[in-house]
Parts: sequence; structure tokens; C-alpha cells
Amino acid sequence: MRRWIKRILIVVAVFVLPVVAFYFYATWQGERELRAVIAELDATGEPWRWDDLNAARLPLADKDDVRELVYSVNRLVPGEFDKWQARDWSLDRPAFVAFAPEEWPAFDKHVELIKDAITEAQKLCEMPRARLRVRAEDPIISKTRHLVSILQYGVAWHAQLGDLDAAAADCLAMVHISNSLQDELDLVSPLVRNAMLLIALASVERTVAQGQLAPSWLKKLQQSLFEFDHERALVHALRGRRAEIRGVFAALAEGRGSALGLAPYRAKGTPIGESFLEMYYHTNLKQAEAWTLRHLTKALEAVQSPEPERSRLWLQLEKERQGVPGVAPFVVSIGWFQKTRVLHRRTGAHVNCTITGLAAENFRRDLGRWPKSLHELCPAYLAKIPDDPYTGEPLKLRVTDDGIVVYSVGADGKQSGTYQEELAAKRNPICYEFRLWNVPQRRQIVARE
Repeated sequence: MRRWIKRILIVVAVFVLPVVAFYFYATWQGERELRAVIAELDATGEPWRWDDLNAARLPLADKDDVRELVYSVNRLVPGEFDKWQARDWSLDRPAFVAFAPEEWPAFDKHVELIKDAITEAQKLCEMPRARLRVRAEDPIISKTRHLVSILQYGVAWHAQLGDLDAAAADCLAMVHISNSLQDELDLVSPLVRNAMLLIALASVERTVAQGQLAPSWLKKLQQSLFEFDHERALVHALRGRRAEIRGVFAALAEGRGSALGLAPYRAKGTPIGESFLEMYYHTNLKQAEAWTLRHLTKALEAVQSPEPERSRLWLQLEKERQGVPGVAPFVVSIGWFQKTRVLHRRTGAHVNCTITGLAAENFRRDLGRWPKSLHELCPAYLAKIPDDPYTGEPLKLRVTDDGIVVYSVGADGKQSGTYQEELAAKRNPICYEFRLWNVPQRRQIVARE
């Protein structure tokens, strides 16, 4: 009997005590780290908890709330148009290319179905401070994206009809509805906002390429883009995610939810293995929460830093993701993080190129020629040349046979404003530029291959 007791004690000493010791040490260490991070955040004096962030938001005035307008526009779109749009490729063409005579009737017929929806959406032109509050599991995001798609067709339709003022109004409405998501505290809004804004910017380029837009509209679009706080939208999303994770970890600690359930695309193991892994994740909950809070705080510092410091901080953050404790990588949503960062910089580059391109078009309208350098635009048309988000240096200008290109060097530092030349070779090329054509080269009809 004594021999069995001795064996049991040995097993306990070898296998059980180390596990118990690890559990208590990890819990103590995690609690210590979490308290330190919370103290650091509280010491900043800025709101960072969810309730405090919501309380700090500016109240939404009824005249700025676009929720009902978004639903109103969507109600005016018949299902027949949506079915046609799903298989339509008519907008997949360079900005300066107009519809050929044989193409136009079918396009005109279908866009006529949504002319009331386009008119309704243009009310956004008079709402420069348009705002949208996104709620949990809210279909408003997809409805808003659909509204921008309707306006995109409006741009092509009005431009073909020669009504560039109406096309510019469609563009301005798109910019305003994109801006409406800049105060949201969720992860989805920045991705949708960037996607909508890129469509708006491409539509601005198309409008200018289809004729000669009035200087008043050029200035209005330029000012609207200039006033948009591009960094603010990402800052709000990161702050919202940082505040939200406290609730996520609290739910896990209280047994409301599975830590393994947070892992995307994870192959399930054996029941015993799953139980031990769940126990391990629970042991590291506080350490994971502390790491996540600190990581998102560093991300906020990176977003608000100028280049090239920003790129250095982002690279440092990516290196920190090696050996991340517990469920932290699932809660942080690293995939979303990387995608948002890439799209955010690309959109920022395109916004700055568009602002500069509109100034160059106004310069041409006044002086009858293109600027020889972007410095010629200052200070009459631009207070300063906008920076390239990838370098922190001014954007670049390239002269072409048929006009000029304002461009960013892009993430690889090798872009040179050749997007349109590559369009025939690439199905979905990434744009880091704003192109302006000489007036004789605008509104061309080219043979489709």
C-alpha cells in the first residue's frame, strides 16, 4: 500500500505540481501585466474604455444622419437593375473612354431604371457633415455600399449625356457618404469606407476625363477631399477595437464563450487535446489581454506618426507578433489589421493624387497649359504639395504624350504613374495615381478587344 502511495506522490510531484505552479505563475504574471497596461492607459487622461469612447462622441444631429436616406435610395432600385448590374462590365474601361454607339442603348435603358435613386442620392451633396451610426449586425453597411454603386453608374450615365455638373454632383455625394463612416468604432467601417472612397476617386477621374468640368466643381470636389480627415477614421476604428476587447476577455473569463471559437479556420483536434488547449488559453487570458491592449496602443501611435517613422513602427509591430500569448492574435484580428493598413495607405495616396490633379486641371483652365512641376500649383491652387503616404515626401508629376499624371511611388517605391498603360495587361491593376488627359484626347471611343 505504501508503495502505491509513494508512486502516486511521485506522479503528482512530476506531472501535477508543475502544471499547478505554471497556472498560478501565469495568472499572477498576467494580472500584474494587465494592471500595468491599464494604469498606463488611464495616465494618458484620454477616454479608452468603451462607455467613455461612446460618451466622448459628438452627438449626431438629425440633419446629418443619413440612415433614412440610405434606405430610401435602396428602396428606389428595382430588382431588374440589380440582376443586370451583377453581370455588367460596362464600367470596366479607362476613364477617358466613352460608350460606343452600339453599347449605349442597353446601358441607358438600365440606368434609366435608377434615375430616381440617383436623384435621391444626390441629396448628399448638401450634407458635407453626413454621418452614419453603425449598429451591431446592421445591414446599413451593405446598403451604403450599394448606394455608392448606384452613384457610380450615375457618373458614367451623366458624363455620357454631357451633363458633367450632374456627374460631379454624383462624385461629391459619394465622397460625403464615404466620409459619413469616419467616426465609427468598429472594424468593418474602415474597410467599407476606403472601398467606397476609391470608387468615388475613380469616378472623379472619369468625370474630368469626359470633358471640361467647371472650375467651381473642381474647387468644390478638391475642398471636400481636402477637409476629410483620413487618419481620424482609422484612429477611431483602432480605439473602438481596443475598447471592445475588454468585453471579449471578460466574457471568456466568465465562461461566456470559447477561446478556441475565436480562432479562424482552425482544424479541430481530439476532445482531450481541445480541452487542454482551452485550459491553456484560459490560463493566459490576462497576459493575452495585456499584450493586445499594448499592441493596439502602439498601432495608434504608428497611425498618428509621420513617414518614415510610421513605416518603421509598423514593421516593429509585425515583428512583435512572433510568440504572441494565448488568444491575442485572434482577438486583435491580425488579418484585418494588415488589410486595413494596406488599403488605408493606398486610399490616402489616391486622395492626395486626386486633390493635386484637380488643382492641376484648374491651373490648365486658367493658364491654358499643364504645370511643368507641381510647385507651380503653390500657393494659388494648393497651399502645399500633398505628401506621398508611402514616403512622407511630396507626390510626383509625370508628363505623357496625352496629358500628365500625378502619382505616388506606391508600397514598393517603384510606381511611376503608368497605371493606364498597364490597364490592357492587368485585369485589376492597383492605382496609385490621378491621370489628366489633354482635351483633344478626352471622351474617346476605342475598339473593344
